[in-house]
This record gives sequence, structure tokens and C-alpha cells, in this order.
Amino acid sequence: MTKISTLHIAIGLIILVVIVLNWKTIAKTLNIPTMAAADSKATATPVKLDCNRVLKKNEQGPEVVQLQTWMMQCDAKILPKYGADGDFGQETLSALQKLTGQSAITLKQAQTLLNTALAQLGMPQNIVSTC
Repeated sequence: MTKISTLHIAIGLIILVVIVLNWKTIAKTLNIPTMAAADSKATATPVKLDCNRVLKKNEQGPEVVQLQTWMMQCDAKILPKYGADGDFGQETLSALQKLTGQSAITLKQAQTLLNTALAQLGMPQNIVSTC
């Protein structure tokens, strides 16, 4: 009986180690949001944002991450599949259109429009400009 219990524990530990080592792949496959992007940003050097850059579909970069982050502040479920991944794809386009009615936007415009949307919902205007 002891050998069977020890064997089960060993197998369980091996499975746990495999899951931990492959968590990013598993989470991506199952569309589970991870904190990896947020954790890496916490230690990264701040990036100077181009607040006048027009952001539209197929754009990428830190300005897109900022826009996506602001949109998620307005509605935590607005980017359920990819979150703030820095890629302005169809999910980001749909979210932007839903929140602002725009298909392309600068960060300066986004700040104003998203704060207006929050105010209309009776929520604090918490989109703070980094520009």
C-alpha cells in the first residue's frame, strides 16, 4: 500500500512540474489570460510613447499596448482573447469601435474619448495620460 501511495505522489509531482514548465503554452492554447506581460512590464524601462501616432488595424507597439490597457480599464472584458498584447488586430478594432465609434485613433484622442465614455457611464474618469 505504501509503494502505491508513493508512486501516485511521484506521478502527481511529475505532472505538476510538466504543467508549470509548460504553463505559457497551455494558457495560450486554452485562451487563459496570464500575468506574464504585466510582470515583464513591471521591470522594463519606461518607453516614450508617440501620442500623435495614428493607431489602426495591423499596427503594433507600446502605443497599442497603452490603448488596449486603457480600453480594458473601461471594460475588463473588452479584449477577452488577447488582452493588451500590443497587436492591433480585429479584437482591438472591434473594442475600439464599441467604446469610441472610431476605427483609428491617437492616444491623445483615446484619452479624451475613453474618459468621456466613462463619465457617461457614471464611472470615475481614470484614463490618465502618459503623453
